[in-house]
Parts: sequence; C-alpha cells; structure tokens
Amino acid sequence: MACKKSRSHALWGWAKEELYRAKSHTLEQMEDRIRKVITNVAHDFLQKTVDSIPGRVRKLVDAAGAYVEF
Repeated sequence: MACKKSRSHALWGWAKEELYRAKSHTLEQMEDRIRKVITNVAHDFLQKTVDSIPGRVRKLVDAAGAYVEF
C-alpha cells in the first residue's frame, strides 16, 4: 500500500530544504535562518495543514489505540 505524505511531513521537508539552502557558520546564523524560513511559510500551506488536523484526529479515535499511518 502506498503511503501518502502527510502535510506536516511535507512542511518539515520544505523547511529543512530551505534552511540548508544557505550554509550557516554559527549558531546565531542558524537561528536567524530558522526564523526566516518559518516566517516565509505560505499562509495557504499552513491553512491546509491545520485543516487536515480534524481528519487525522478522527482516524486516531477510530483506530482506538491501533497503529495509524498518515
């Protein structure tokens, strides 16, 4: 069965890619890059990610403690 990539995984994948696009030489530079990346997440992408939460929670409740793959 093919596993569809969840929005949260896609978000973190995108953020990681953006974060490492430019090399940080100090911890301060890395922290600045993290802030910039988070600030630049597209609003519609965040909205779709938040909108997917109720469906994911429903799957967890329906599974009654069983393993759930998103």
